[in-house]
Order: sequence, then C-alpha cells, then structure tokens
Amino acid sequence: RRRRRRTRVTTTTGLSLFFGSQTGATPTPSKKKKERLYCWSFFLFPKNKREEEEGMSSSRYDRQMRLWGERGQQALQNASVLVMDSGPTSAECAKNLILGGVARLTMCDAPERLVEERDAGNNFMVVKNALSRCGGKNNTITETVERRKKRGEMVCEHLRVLNANVEVTFWDEDPRQIVERCFHAAAIAAAKDKDDQREANEENGGDYYHRLQEFDIVIASQLDEATTIKLDDICQKVQKKLLTMRSHGCFGTAKISGSKTHCVVEAKPENRKLDLRLSESGTFKELSEYADKFEDLEAMDEQRFAHVPWAVLVLVAKKRFINRNKTLEDDYEAQKEFKEFLKSMRRTKTELNFEEALENVRTAWQKPEVPENVSECFEKLPREFRRDEDEPTMMDAETDVSSFSNVVSLADVEASDESTKLFWIFVAALEEFSKRNKKYLPLDAGALPDMTSTTDAFVGLQKVYLEKAQRDQREMLQIVKETVVPNLKSKMMTTTTAAASDNSNSSYINKIVDDIETNANDKQLEEFCARFCKNARDIRFVSFTSLAEERDIWKWESKPEYEGKKEKIASLLSVDNPQRVCAYSYALLRASDAFEAKLCRKAGTYAPEEGVDNVAASSGTEKGKSMLFHRMTSDCGELRALVTKDLEAAIFQSTSPTKMDVENQSAVGSKQTSEEACTFLEQLAWEVVRAQGGEIHAVASVVGGIASQEAIKLITGQFVPSHGRVCVHLADGSSAILP
Repeated sequence: RRRRRRTRVTTTTGLSLFFGSQTGATPTPSKKKKERLYCWSFFLFPKNKREEEEGMSSSRYDRQMRLWGERGQQALQNASVLVMDSGPTSAECAKNLILGGVARLTMCDAPERLVEERDAGNNFMVVKNALSRCGGKNNTITETVERRKKRGEMVCEHLRVLNANVEVTFWDEDPRQIVERCFHAAAIAAAKDKDDQREANEENGGDYYHRLQEFDIVIASQLDEATTIKLDDICQKVQKKLLTMRSHGCFGTAKISGSKTHCVVEAKPENRKLDLRLSESGTFKELSEYADKFEDLEAMDEQRFAHVPWAVLVLVAKKRFINRNKTLEDDYEAQKEFKEFLKSMRRTKTELNFEEALENVRTAWQKPEVPENVSECFEKLPREFRRDEDEPTMMDAETDVSSFSNVVSLADVEASDESTKLFWIFVAALEEFSKRNKKYLPLDAGALPDMTSTTDAFVGLQKVYLEKAQRDQREMLQIVKETVVPNLKSKMMTTTTAAASDNSNSSYINKIVDDIETNANDKQLEEFCARFCKNARDIRFVSFTSLAEERDIWKWESKPEYEGKKEKIASLLSVDNPQRVCAYSYALLRASDAFEAKLCRKAGTYAPEEGVDNVAASSGTEKGKSMLFHRMTSDCGELRALVTKDLEAAIFQSTSPTKMDVENQSAVGSKQTSEEACTFLEQLAWEVVRAQGGEIHAVASVVGGIASQEAIKLITGQFVPSHGRVCVHLADGSSAILP
C-alpha cells in the first residue's frame, strides 16, 4: 500500500516525481533523493543550446574530424553547395556531402523531369511506389503523369533523412536554362552601360546570376560540353569553384574548374621529409647545448645508454667525428666512415636507439633545400609582393623555369577570399625568411618522430624544437609586419604617382592591404602564421585548366602553350599505355556530345520525330534486334569519325613507325599496330553506343564519391585536389588523370 501511494503523482511540478508529493509542496529531500535529483538535473536543467549543439556536432562527426580537424569541419558546416541534376551520380555526390555535414545543399533539376522506371533501377534515392499508376475514374495516362513525383523532389526528400542538421532544398529549374540565363546576365553585367545592367535585372537573368554567387561551390552533372563551358565562364567571373562530373555506361569522369587557382596550406602528405637540423649548417645553439648533456656516453649505465634519443646520438657522434678534422657534406668517403664510426659507438647489437640512428644517418649531412612545391609558389608570387632589390626567383639553377607559367595577377589575389590573400603575403614572408636563414624554412615542432628514449629525454628534446619553432613563427610575423606589408604600401604609393595604366594595380594593392588590416586582427594573424609555419614545407599552389582550354587541347589546336599537354595526350593514346582506355573513352564522350548536338538525339537511340519507340527497338524481338543493330552500327561509325577528326594526328602519330623500325623492316608490324588502334577505338565506340547515355549505379557511386572528395578538399582547403581530369573505367578497371 505504501509503494502504491508513493507512485501517485498529481502535481505538475517535476520535483514531485522524486519526492512523492501529492499536494505540490516541496518537502525536505533525504540524502538518497538528493542523489536522484542530481542525476536527473542534467535533463531538468540542460546546458544552453549552443553548447549542446557543439557537443552533438563533435560526437556526430568525430571520425572525419580526425582527418581534417575542427577547422576543416567548421568550414564544411559553413559551406553552401549547389548540385545541378538529380540523377544517380548527383545523388551519390550529394549524399556524401550531406553526411559530411555541409550547411546547405541545393539541388536543381528540370520541373518536367519526373520519376521514370529507369530511375528506380539506378538511383537509391528513388523508390518504386513513385511509379504506381493510380489514375482517376478513367485511369488515363494524363492523370497518371500528374500523380508521379518530380525526381528532384523525391531525391531531396530522401537526402533530408540522412542528416537533419543540413538544409536541403530543391530548385525547380532546368540546369541548362539556369546556365543560359546566367551567361546572358553575366555578359550584360560586364557591359559598362547602366541601362544594359538594368535590362539584365528586368529579364530575370540577373536574379539567377546573383543567386549563383551565394554558393561556395557549384557541382554540375550530366551536362554536355557546350553547357559546362558556359557555366565555367560564369564561375570564373564570380570566382567560384566548379566541379563537373559525367557518368556514361562503364566510364566516369570528374574535373575541377571555375576559378583557376587554389592555394593549399595543409596539404597533409603521406610521407613528410624530416627537418631536424642535424647537419653542420643547420644545428642551432639550443640543440647543440642539449646534446652536450649526453656527451659522456661512456659513464652511462646500460638502461640510460640504450634510451638516448637517436637525434642526440647523431649529434654527439658528429661532434666527435668532426673533431678529427673530418667534414661530412659533399664527401662520400667521409660519410661512409661516419656511419662506421657510429656503429663502433654501440655496446651491443640490441640497442634500438642506435638502429634508429643508423636508419636516419643521412640527416647528419642533409643540405638545406627549398622543396619544388615551395619554389613553385615563389615563382607564382606577384611581383608587387617582392622588394625591388630582390631577385625574381628563389629556385635552384638546375630547376626548369620554363615549366612554370606566369605569376599570379594582382586582380586574382584581390578577388580571392581573405585566406588566399594571407597565403600570398606569407609566401612573400617565407621567401624572405629562407634568404635570411640559408634556405631553411620555419621549423615544425610537431614533425619530431617517435624515438626510443626515456620520457624526460624526449620531452626535453621536444621542448628545444618547440621553442625554436616559436622563434621562427615570431620571425615570420615580424617579416610580415615590418617588410611585406610596408613594401606593399610603398608600391601602392609609387604606382599611384606613375602612369595611369598602373592605377589599377594601385587600387588592387590598396584593397588587399585594407582587407588584411581591417579583417585580420593580431590573433588571426598569429593563428594563420602558426598553421602556415607548421606546414611551410608542404604548401601548394594548384592551377586548373578551364574547360574551354581543355576543349581546344583535345581538338588539337596549334598553340605553343598546348604542346606539352598534347604530348601527354599522345602518350596516353599509344598502344602500349595501360591508361589508353580512359583517354579513348573521354574522346568518345566528347564525340557523343557533338553527336547529340548535331542530330538532336543520343547515340544508339531514335529521335522523337522518327516515330520509333526506343523501348520497342531495344526489345528482344527479331525486329527490334535488327532495328537496334542497324542504328548502333551507323552511330558507331559516326562516333569514330568524330574522334579521328580531332585526334587523327595523335592516334596515328603514337602508332607510326620510327626510323629504327623502317631500317629493321618492321613497318608491317607498325601497320598492324595502327589497325589495332582502330579496332580498339571501334570496340569502345560500341560500348558508348550501347550505353545510350545511361548511368549505371555502380559507376555513379564511384564518380560521385570522387567528386565529393574533391569538393571537400576545396571547401576545407586541406589536401591537394586533382589538377586534371580524373577518369575511371570500371569495366577495364583502369583510371587516369588526363591533362
């Protein structure tokens, strides 16, 4: 009876649940009830909403935050993405981005694009009940079509279920119409006449153009070459990244374009080169003083001797070896003697620290050098960021300067975001730092590898490197504040008083300096400096080829700047190249776009005005087989003609006999090689025609995964995105990056 009476709760206060009160009064709780109240207080009195959301976010994205950290995840959670098309390739890419935690994702597709039977077979975001024919009284086809859902709406409905924190919206517009209107609005906006700009807004093209600028990255799928070139031109004008992807049968491809440059601070390479400053020119005072504490190795006991860090062992051995009037740099015999001298210092063959020292013995004579990727950043640095007395390059004499194109223009730097402006300012500071420190770059304290050592010895060594890294960071900040920024201001004053043609450069410099001084405070500069110095050896500058330039290259246009990439294409098309499947498949994909633009139908299908049902033609009847065979044969020949029209020189140049072949009378074998290339092209053309532009889900998932990874690289600013066109052919199991 007592138990039943205590479970009755008639009051509205939450505390009566713990005290068993029936009157609503607050009695004095016992010790046990206080403990129960404390346990439930987390639910009765939760933390504020912001702390709760941050905790849920960190736990939800815990695994991926181990890859790109809190800063990368925050960049994802602030990103807005536009996905054009709602097919299986777009759905797979959008799925990965939503699971990654982007802030907003907008998917656009044509309003007349309804769910079809083929969508239920290759798109996991479409269900079969959307195809149910539930007509009205007469059960007519019209009523059935009205009840079918739009494909984009259904895909967005299923995408919202994956992550409730992501805002998924559907834009009910045809992507091709959006591109045409934005292209028209961009052309008018570039005009100087204000009446023309007003006309662009009146025609609603300006609304699409401005809405496109709200997104951080644009992803376009299954658009033809002409449309993507226009979209690429629009993204270049608004400084937005464009990611195009295609899935056609067993072949898939993805490419980054839009704004032509991308700067990476946190490249995160798999194998990082050690920079421990153990050479004669690199050892600093504090490191030498710390190594002197271990000078008397003979007086140590076995335990302590076996746990001296290998970096200290190298320094102690080098000091003893150099005292014998020996030098290590540029002397191979002395280096061999030093390695034997280091072996002689060990007591037994079981000391792991000596094994580690022998594995890394090259660090004792390693010369300071500026990595090639950093030298490329120095080459791309705008001239206005350098002092007048500085040399134009920091590259070594043996480096091929012709492999780098022109420097980045001030207009591109001014139009970029704040992090890109800071990147180039710190690149200028890094070049000055390397000149002052004998080509050494700022030290990364976190690069100290694991060593066989005692805790005290390793922590002491780590402290020495940490203090040196902090001094390098302070020196970099000093160079930025006292050298780079004042140099920009002086250049601004000189260009203002110069000719009128230099006024544009002056305005660009003024905007860059004002943006840095107003938006980047001292704390932000210090944080960026710490991150930049930590990754100074791995910074990257990535340039992307525009889609218009790529079209001209594959059309084999005669321009000097295209010769290097044309040679790469010719090598990819050669018979003995295992990646030629991807090269030929992409050439056929371009040919299929030209085929569709010419005949207004996809290869292997019938146009609506021909009065032939494509489903009936592809059926298993004898008549359907005959119709399909004749159509595929003619279309296959048309595709081969379109490919050889552009790439005939490349295909037959890569298979033509050489002078040695002619001397050895092996021209017959070369002729067979040319015939083999034509046969290979015909086989792939049949695969393209047989696919009829369809998307296979297995291929779409791979291409969508590749595209989503490249998008995450661009959004987070981490890892190095692909600079070319990524191609995969799942039937052959090959992949390639085309120029």
